[in-house]
Amino acid sequence: MERRRGGGSASTKQHRKRRKGPDRKEAAYVRAVELLGEDNIKKMGEDWESWDTSEGGREWQQSEGVVLQLLRQGLSERVIRVIPPVGGNRVARLKKMLESGVETFHTRREPSKPAHAFSDECITRFKEHCSPWVMEDGFPCAHRIPRQYFTEPNIT
Repeated sequence: MERRRGGGSASTKQHRKRRKGPDRKEAAYVRAVELLGEDNIKKMGEDWESWDTSEGGREWQQSEGVVLQLLRQGLSERVIRVIPPVGGNRVARLKKMLESGVETFHTRREPSKPAHAFSDECITRFKEHCSPWVMEDGFPCAHRIPRQYFTEPNIT
């Protein structure tokens, strides 16, 4: 088809002939095979499929360790996502954790207290204040105590 000289429509323009090559996933798999070997990749994939790798699953910590080891070996995120089928967010989170240190890892942090929570010192002072209160038998609060006519405990 010959081009027109005037401002023609897009349908009259010739399309660029692009050489078809492997897509990104295939190229990442080829790089992984070059670096680790096909047998190792297949074994890792089989092991991964046999584990319960969902968050909170039995082998979740183990699967996090596998991804961390691959990151420590210097593999790219694409190559890592080809070997075990993990999402990009998981790889990015673990990569950030490696860069910032293990202390920031979510399983090693203390649970945070809300801003409105009482401090431990305040709670101990309150308990000390409440300790001399006279409590009625069988009740956890210090409301008006009726007279007890019997000497046996728990009988009024």
